[in-house]
Amino acid sequence: MYVSLRHFTLADYERVCAMPSHAGGRDFSQLLEARLGDAVCCVPAHALGVPNPTTIGLGDTFVGGFVAALSRTLRDDREADPKVAADPPSLHR
Repeated sequence: MYVSLRHFTLADYERVCAMPSHAGGRDFSQLLEARLGDAVCCVPAHALGVPNPTTIGLGDTFVGGFVAALSRTLRDDREADPKVAADPPSLHR
């Protein structure tokens, strides 16, 4: 379903809100929040059933910025608290 933002109605918004979230994204967001606690808020994307989605690479750009900011935050936490330095948060425990 493609709807121009100029013609996006309340009914369109409600239809999007009712869509299920992507199972893999849901699992990842729960894992990330369990590992990093209040440092992140991760919301899974909706599961889309589009045979030929149109993408322009913004997801890659977002993830790159997110990972860079997260690594700076974790570095700052390690420098500020010796306990964090001894046992840093990890997604691979």
